Amino acid sequence: AADDCTLAIEASPLDAGAWATRGRAKGAAGDAQGALADCSKALELDPSDAGAWRVRGSAKLVFEDFEGALEDLTEAIALDPEDARAYSIRSSVLLNLGRRLEAVEEAGRAAEMPDGRVLVPELDLDEEDDLLDDGGSIDEDAGLEPGSGPEAGGGGDAAAAPAAGRPPRPRSRL
Repeated sequence: AADDCTLAIEASPLDAGAWATRGRAKGAAGDAQGALADCSKALELDPSDAGAWRVRGSAKLVFEDFEGALEDLTEAIALDPEDARAYSIRSSVLLNLGRRLEAVEEAGRAAEMPDGRVLVPELDLDEEDDLLDDGGSIDEDAGLEPGSGPEAGGGGDAAAAPAAGRPPRPRSRL
């Protein structure tokens, strides 16, 4: 898909939709840097693309730019208040910022939406420090894979290990 979009971009470099579509394809393939660059270009050309804001916010989450991710995801939600994925990813960002109660609220908003149930696992609210059931994530769609971090034997090096008390950072899809 990214190759087809590249051809479209070469033919029409001012086509914001082609940039956004290629950014989404790169994000789905795990290329956070490519998704960030392409969605940034798409948003320069057309700042009304909620999906481009969401994907760029997801990419910023990968690079641990939590404030930037929060800004982008907030814009995505302002443009498309029915995007359960944006709420769910924003929940992950809020967790990384230490804003647990807001994260739970965002996860709840995502879960209330028609497609949100598949994005958000049940949260165990009985334990203050156990907001993530199994050390996994609020949102696999953000690229977080439960049990895939180095602490779970999923590979990676010590530098990639999450800080104590923080969920693992995204590893694959955006």
